[in-house]
Amino acid sequence: MGWRAHPSAPALPEDDPFVLHARSLRRGFRLEGTSRYSDDIWRLYAAQHKEHERALILNFPTIPSRFRPAAKKLLYNLLSGPLPEGEDRMEIASVWGTFTAIKRFLVWCDKRWPDDRTDLSELTGRDLDDYRKHLLIAIPDSTDRRQTVRAAPRLLWRWRTNLGVDALLFDPLHLDGWSDSRKRRHRENATHRLPELVLGPLLGWALRTGSLYRRLTEDGRNRKILHAFQTGLDQTPYAVYEIRRITFVGRTKDCRRWHGKKCTEPKWWCGRDRTARCRRIHTVVDENGVPVEAEPYCPGPDRCRGKQKKGHTWRSVRTVYEGRRERAELIVSRFAERSQGRVRLVTGAASEIRRAHYLPATEGLPQYRRVHRRRPAGVADKQRPGFEKKWTERTGRDLTRFRSCV
Repeated sequence: MGWRAHPSAPALPEDDPFVLHARSLRRGFRLEGTSRYSDDIWRLYAAQHKEHERALILNFPTIPSRFRPAAKKLLYNLLSGPLPEGEDRMEIASVWGTFTAIKRFLVWCDKRWPDDRTDLSELTGRDLDDYRKHLLIAIPDSTDRRQTVRAAPRLLWRWRTNLGVDALLFDPLHLDGWSDSRKRRHRENATHRLPELVLGPLLGWALRTGSLYRRLTEDGRNRKILHAFQTGLDQTPYAVYEIRRITFVGRTKDCRRWHGKKCTEPKWWCGRDRTARCRRIHTVVDENGVPVEAEPYCPGPDRCRGKQKKGHTWRSVRTVYEGRRERAELIVSRFAERSQGRVRLVTGAASEIRRAHYLPATEGLPQYRRVHRRRPAGVADKQRPGFEKKWTERTGRDLTRFRSCV
């Protein structure tokens, strides 16, 4: 591992520069109205040119105070500082992501270091190796996420010419184990496979109406296996299930942000996303015209209303018949015939499974759906507590009962 002394960092271009001075600004914004280096919160919206993006900020009071000057120096250079050799200017969204990652690292350092340590140049290989081990526990299931988080401390090395006493004195890539080893991608699939004697009949059944099935039946050598498969189907016990689902309206990110864990006075944007046009036109700004973080005030015209937010789904499964396959199929078919106009019979194109939709999905949320379906027996009855009450409030108690049609 190579150790190098850092050069002195160049001075800031002026005493209190505008942090976005090297960025192109949105139409309607002037540099004089943007954030300065001394501000506790840097607002980045003036340099965001994508309409669908929310206004981003860098909130430095969330960083431990002893590391705040170093964080400001790094983030300022990422935004508008002179570029070191080989570096490109980061997109605004990437700078915001780097702020989140470097904050995570500095909060971790703050909990470990004694109070008298303030210079990040004092970071050692052991410090970074301990941080690497910490990430293995904190983010166990995502190699890509760990790599993104680890990239933030390495910026203290890559931008060392601009950081002075806060520059890292060595490249973390030289540390053993700093980069996760990646598994070979082009290798034999280790997943357990179905035996060919089982997979063959299943393919014939699943593609019964397709060209593959016709080719199988035309070849006389397949008759034995197709006959065995059909015999197995006839001997398998089948059931008719009544399946009911209630899909509720979900909560948007705006609702969770401004109304907390429980929304007691929902607005239209609590259950429906706001369009990009709405976020652009109905942005809350201060007296200087700078966007601020505030609860949406849009009254909700049609062009501002996006898609409804889909929430969680409650489900009820009840067995209404169990026995032979032919009888199960007949029950579903006759139920649809006797309830014409109220029940829609649907047959799967490939599986040929018949389903009687009594309450098909309707537009908008919440949705209430009820289906009678025949399939191999073995599914256990289950129902969430409180389901029957919710279902009855919307549809009526009679719709929860099934009468045999055979």
